[in-house]
Amino acid sequence: MTDTSRAERVLWATLVAVNLVTHFALLGERAMSHDESMHAFYSHELARRGVFRHDPMMHGPWLFHSTAAVFLLLGESDLTARLLQAAAGVLLVPALWLYRRYLGRAGALLAAALVTVSPSILFYGRYARNDVTMALLGLLWVWGALRYHETRERRFLYVTTAAMSISFCAKETAFLSGVTFGSLFAGRAIVRALRGRERLRESASAHLAVLMLTLVLPFLVGLVHVAAGWNPAEFDGAAAQARALWMVPAAAAIAALLAYAWSAGAGPLGLRFGTWLRLAAVFWTPPIVLFTTVFSNVPRGLTSGFVGSLGYWLGQHDVARGGQPWFYYLLLAVVYEPLALLATAAGIVLVLRRPVDRDGMPFAPLLAWWVVTSFGLYSWAGEKMPWLLVHLALPMSLLGAWTLARVWSASSWRTLPRVPAVALLALPALAAGALAPLFGLQPQGGGLEAAAAAARATTRVLILGALLVVAWRASRRVGRRPAAAVLALGVAGLMGAYTFRSALRLTFVNGDLATELLVYAHGTPDLKRALAEIREVAARTGEGNALEVAYDDDSSWPLNWYLRDFHRQRYLGDTVAPPRLLAPVVMIGSKNIGVARPHLEHDYVAREYKLIWWPAEDYMRWGPRDLWRALADPARRRALARYLLLRDTGYALSDWPLRHDFTLFVRRDLVERTWPLGLEALRPAAPAAPAPPRFECAAQGVLEGAFDGRMLQGPASVAVTTDGRRLIADTGGHRIVVLDRADRFVRAFGTRCDLSKGLAGGCLDPDGPGPLMLGDGQLLEPWGVAPGPEGGVLVADTWNGRVVSFDRNGRFVRTWGRLSTGTTTPVEADRLYGPRGIAYDPARRTVAVADTGHKRVLLFGPEGQLWREHGGPGREAGRFDEPVGLAFGADGSLYVADAWNRRIQRFDGLMRGTGEWPASAWGSRGPADKPYLAVARSGVVYASDPAGARVLVYANDGTLASTLAGPGWSEGSRARPTGLAIDETRGLLLVADPARHRVWSLAISGDAARPCGAR
Repeated sequence: MTDTSRAERVLWATLVAVNLVTHFALLGERAMSHDESMHAFYSHELARRGVFRHDPMMHGPWLFHSTAAVFLLLGESDLTARLLQAAAGVLLVPALWLYRRYLGRAGALLAAALVTVSPSILFYGRYARNDVTMALLGLLWVWGALRYHETRERRFLYVTTAAMSISFCAKETAFLSGVTFGSLFAGRAIVRALRGRERLRESASAHLAVLMLTLVLPFLVGLVHVAAGWNPAEFDGAAAQARALWMVPAAAAIAALLAYAWSAGAGPLGLRFGTWLRLAAVFWTPPIVLFTTVFSNVPRGLTSGFVGSLGYWLGQHDVARGGQPWFYYLLLAVVYEPLALLATAAGIVLVLRRPVDRDGMPFAPLLAWWVVTSFGLYSWAGEKMPWLLVHLALPMSLLGAWTLARVWSASSWRTLPRVPAVALLALPALAAGALAPLFGLQPQGGGLEAAAAAARATTRVLILGALLVVAWRASRRVGRRPAAAVLALGVAGLMGAYTFRSALRLTFVNGDLATELLVYAHGTPDLKRALAEIREVAARTGEGNALEVAYDDDSSWPLNWYLRDFHRQRYLGDTVAPPRLLAPVVMIGSKNIGVARPHLEHDYVAREYKLIWWPAEDYMRWGPRDLWRALADPARRRALARYLLLRDTGYALSDWPLRHDFTLFVRRDLVERTWPLGLEALRPAAPAAPAPPRFECAAQGVLEGAFDGRMLQGPASVAVTTDGRRLIADTGGHRIVVLDRADRFVRAFGTRCDLSKGLAGGCLDPDGPGPLMLGDGQLLEPWGVAPGPEGGVLVADTWNGRVVSFDRNGRFVRTWGRLSTGTTTPVEADRLYGPRGIAYDPARRTVAVADTGHKRVLLFGPEGQLWREHGGPGREAGRFDEPVGLAFGADGSLYVADAWNRRIQRFDGLMRGTGEWPASAWGSRGPADKPYLAVARSGVVYASDPAGARVLVYANDGTLASTLAGPGWSEGSRARPTGLAIDETRGLLLVADPARHRVWSLAISGDAARPCGAR
């Protein structure tokens, strides 16, 4: 199909022009994501120093070598780091021109249009990742195979082979593509042979399947390693390299023998062995050259490339980074690719109903197989990330275009009466306009307001009814089938407009804002603001790129990339102490800020920035019931509509819950010298107060080792009952360990259960058909434990989002609460997001729970009845930012460790504020650095400071009187004290130390000024 009309050429040229604009406009403006910065930095290292070592964690070497070449030619910047991917995104349109013979003129144009408006393809086509390059290579891979299948001309095998070769050099998703395409051709060949339609050795499908398998065989060595129990991620060991150096050639030899045996019986049009050898040279040359960095890293490169590419990612399957649910890609497709998804679903129905050509390669079934298999494989794979949506959006665009072309043909548009046809075409948009105001709206208030709202709703319903009457009358004039086709085109146009709008907003408005689900582990706009300020300081002081800049391990990405030109940059790692810390400009991540701040706050000014953030992920725990509730609740329907149309999550970006921060410190004398820059906006660090005295308390005992045959694994919390029993929340062991007052083991209870995964998450039904439910009595990383009613035990089952109550013998009693991820607004009372602190007041029979992720404190009765909800995000008194530790005082006051507001708040029994104490040491936002509290009968308050490896001791008037530590604790040591409990009868402070997998028993005096007691 080579003849084209002038109108068709204009349309293709227009699509190419639109893609040029959308892919290259403002390409360097968006901040780098975490992964982009790594790709760009190591490409920069290869370009400047010629240094690169392949690591499958960052995927294949193609991106790094090609980007390094661009850097050498055009210089280094965010723009040039993304240049080749943008070019690949534009080239998708000319590549789809090649599919005109299979999709038809209209189908190919529609495919190019769907790719053009696809939010995921456009966004990641401007991203320093391989995914859109893989999409382009996938199109060439399939096109070459189809052309060979059609013509038996061997030149098309070279196209397929070259595309395969670069794919395996680019990203390990090539294995999934190989399974998808290889299974299709192999299955078709076998089925046709079994039905007697074609001999296997004469089948073009069989030749393609054999070619793909034999070429890829050396890459399957990683699978052998996994099966044999060897570590496929060990690239540097001599044994691993020696094993690879004989196994990879052996696999290549086996592949050659298989190809030779196959070719011996192939006909004149089959795959000849000489052809196979040439194709093998085409396939294997780029991987050998690139994985070994042009033969400069031969043993390790061959090991990491041919063993690690598959083996490493098989090992990551069970790790399941991202923790996304099975329906993740379906959710993303609904939000971002609704047109392609709906058209694809219709296309699959058509494929199942429509007879196919039994002799040639049926193209529509191929597309359906591509879509269904890709959805299955990517949904099965452990690691689910948003950029992988590209690998589903491409086949959906092809099958969707094939479907829409048939709908267009069925509409008989040119022969329809214009007025009815236009009415039917416009009906979906008009109906959407009539229904939109009703989506989630209910009459509120009373009197005239409610009456007016009801009247408006009634009017819209009448308008919609009138539209349906028009549609019915128009369908009678034009015929049911054409009318249905025109209506479908109207729906497609409406959804296409939504999709293109989503693509433009995602790319040019929200490109580095976590309000978008596709903006994942992404650098915030603060990055470029901070870098601009640093460059201004460097310029004003005359230092330029010679300015000393220090940064820690918790802020290194994307800062490694952005600080590449500062010749005197200083990487601190996790050792953030003088003298190396004291550079003119210092950047410290939230993990280390608590240790670094005391050294910097006197002589530096500070400003806090957001470094990396992630989208809100409340959907992760959804089930059918949750979805139904969301659609049935008017407020939640309104929230859903606002998200779909405006990406309004209900959170202010300044208070975004899923983020990682860093603090920029500039030495005070530099600020004074550069005052005209406007750096007065930098918030001065609080003047350093005199440091309280630090005491090292004697350890009366250390609780560690095996209990009930299992070692303690990161215990985060500890409690003491009125009869002296020790309750240890063995967080990593998903259980509670009980010891008597002499530290002798009594019992342990609880096993791992991830309720979100049900049976697959280890959950059990303890009594089968009885009244107990799946997961009752089981736990998932409990971060809080407290004595409960009647000598029982209360547990904050953190990542199951609930409270679990046990009796004194460890038998399950009840549970309350359901897991949320903090994005539903308003927050339902029974929804808990990462609850950590828990405390019980026996005098008032009140259970207090720190709903950490929702930034609130909840008070329950002993049976789980909600009594009071208090707080919410904010810095005002009575509000919280990461509340963790809770403790009741002897007078019934509740003390709350308001961690990220760096203060302790105190409330009476009605949650009325009665005091607030600063806790400036709590600067760390590390995920493990959660402070806990314990209150003595005397009113002395103990507060853990995990990052500072100490416990803060407050007098009962809120004065920070001293700090205490255990034996050998120091800043930078492995000690990470978290949970606290007081044994008043023995004069002990029990301190949970999850970093060392132990609980300390420290002798205390009860005196805040001199806290340590006698041994």
